[in-house]
Amino acid sequence: MTRRLLFLLFALALLPGGAHAQVADPAAKIYYRNGEALRQEIDQSGDGKPDVWIFFQKGKVARQEQDENEDGRVDVWHFYQDGLLVRQEIDADHDGRPDTVFDLDASGKLAKKTTRGKSGKPERVVTYAGGVPVKQQEDTTGDGIMDRIVVLEAGKIARVEDVGVTGEKPNTFSYYDGAGILSRVEADQNRDGRVDLRRFYAAGTLDREEADTDFNGTFDTKSSYRNEQMVRREVDKTGDGKAEVIVEFEGGKPVREVSATDKGRMTTRFEGGQVARREIDADGDGRMDTIEEVSGGKTVRRFEDTSRDGRIDTVSEWPDTATVVQETDSDGDGKLDVRSTFRGDKLVRQDADTNKDGKVDVWVVFEGGEKSLQEEDTNFDGRIDVRFTYAGGKVTKQEKVASQRPIPERAKPFAALPASGGIAGAPVSRSAPTAVRASGRSS
Repeated sequence: MTRRLLFLLFALALLPGGAHAQVADPAAKIYYRNGEALRQEIDQSGDGKPDVWIFFQKGKVARQEQDENEDGRVDVWHFYQDGLLVRQEIDADHDGRPDTVFDLDASGKLAKKTTRGKSGKPERVVTYAGGVPVKQQEDTTGDGIMDRIVVLEAGKIARVEDVGVTGEKPNTFSYYDGAGILSRVEADQNRDGRVDLRRFYAAGTLDREEADTDFNGTFDTKSSYRNEQMVRREVDKTGDGKAEVIVEFEGGKPVREVSATDKGRMTTRFEGGQVARREIDADGDGRMDTIEEVSGGKTVRRFEDTSRDGRIDTVSEWPDTATVVQETDSDGDGKLDVRSTFRGDKLVRQDADTNKDGKVDVWVVFEGGEKSLQEEDTNFDGRIDVRFTYAGGKVTKQEKVASQRPIPERAKPFAALPASGGIAGAPVSRSAPTAVRASGRSS
């Protein structure tokens, strides 16, 4: 209210009971009924048109309306009770409807501030006590329902409640310390009335988290953070208070995961956030029975200790989706000596090292599941010198070959086995698979 307007109101209060519309200021007019003032009109801009209207009831101001931007429409309203201002409404965007409302308490201090949206529905309501804000309610979705409550203490945020009234958001409660810094967040993600996610903050930074992922009332997952990035996660799948899965992170990406199996455990290692290797101790003896190398989400190589004697005896590779190459230690001496190639579920080739020098000296080809050709290096010079042809599983032809070198693919060495100390328990079998035994040298 301007000083000029206050002066006019004060002058009005001094008018005698029988006075009429004429006042000392020609820019102001007062209208009476039965000697009682009803309305006052004031031209503050001096353009000859009133821009302030004051309404009286029983001699006291009841309402005041103002046209602040001189467009001919009221954009500010004041409401009084017993002559005291109790409410103010402002149309800041000049659309003809108030968008901000101030309510005052009996002492004249601000008690509530309401901000309305284009729809006319409240978007934000701030409640005050002694002129100090204590609560703020917000409609964050514009549906006319207050879905966020902010509780303040000494002017600082103490608690924020985000209620998922639409069913699309969880009910979330955020708590702040005396300095107004976030200390804890609790959420009811499935909106069943129970908190199923807790986040704890240190100096406003996320420090750890607890989650009830299956919504059974027990917090089964615990996570630790550093610099807002997860560094460790523990999962208790059975509810016995012990973590069956532990995941370690670096740079926000997983690097190692250890999970309990029925009897043993599996360790998964990651590179760039993607699975790169799995180490499996299936029987819980502390030694790895299976090791898998993974690329692009698929297993490309597998090492196995099939005899559970602590040594790798089988290595399998998948050069393409339809082919698997398996190398085995047929006699348990710790060296791979038979290589079997399968296409689909059919054996198509088998190579063997019969003299244990690490080089293939027998090559066998299968057709339709039956042996069709076998070539041998009888003097172990790296060259084929004998060839057997088969039909119906029987030798039909035997011939000597003039020292012929095998094609490079069939002359490649066996795979290197992982160091036994680092992967104790990896695959090894004392007896070769049936297909491998069948490929022994013919006489």
